[in-house]
Amino acid sequence: MHSPELHLEPPQDRNRLLPKLLIAAALMITIGAIVYRLNPRKAPEVSVQKVRIFVPHTVMNPPIRAIHILGAPPESEDDVYALTSFTITNKLSHPIFVESVSSTMTAADGTTLQATIIAPSDLPRLEAIFPQLLSLVKPPQPPPLAFQETIQPGATRVAAAMFLFPRTTLQVWQAKKSATLSVSLLHQSAPISTNFR
Repeated sequence: MHSPELHLEPPQDRNRLLPKLLIAAALMITIGAIVYRLNPRKAPEVSVQKVRIFVPHTVMNPPIRAIHILGAPPESEDDVYALTSFTITNKLSHPIFVESVSSTMTAADGTTLQATIIAPSDLPRLEAIFPQLLSLVKPPQPPPLAFQETIQPGATRVAAAMFLFPRTTLQVWQAKKSATLSVSLLHQSAPISTNFR
């Protein structure tokens, strides 16, 4: 005689799947909200407010005892000093830290020229050489940016920087295609940039 099989395990509860799905969905929504909050959707912005230029023509007389060719004109050099006032607006939800500021000019023929930034400590020496420069840097001027300066979320920092474009005449400057101001930030691979005339 065949005996019936005994099933001692409890019957499957099909209602247990629903709470697991709800927990998984809540967990996914929480992770998505955290990623959305931490992932920047807006980038910091830089904007040039004003550019004032000084274009000295420097004639360099040779030393008295130096050998020079009779009738040859003395060496001369033209440079463009550009005092740039600009703003940086932090549109992120966390602070940003300034690493450096730079500028590049693209000439009419397509060549590029990297500017040298003039440190604030060099300005008195430069003003002694070129007294006309005083009218460019007279107060009130926004303070220059410091290395690793912090800009808080939602804040706008007004700053100024003096750039030297060496061996550049006023005609080359006026005929340029563009000039670019770039601000490099710590922990960001690409600088934020804007063009100016």
